[in-house]
Amino acid sequence: MDHLKCSYAKEGAGLFVWAKVPTQNGKKITDLVFEKSAVFITPGFIFGDKGKNYIRISLCAEEHRMKEALNRIKNVKW
Repeated sequence: MDHLKCSYAKEGAGLFVWAKVPTQNGKKITDLVFEKSAVFITPGFIFGDKGKNYIRISLCAEEHRMKEALNRIKNVKW
């Protein structure tokens, strides 16, 4: 979320992280991330209109998979 310049509650806990996207809607950012890095992030709009400016990531993967996904996102030339 930090690398995508999203804002989120860092003190939260749970299976997912919700984040507000900086300038674009969540669908545009998730489409771009998937296209460029093959990492799927859920756009918030699928949960209703109030989620259109948000994205959600799952924390339900092993740590090495999360690190791999982050590295692929970081290696994209935005």
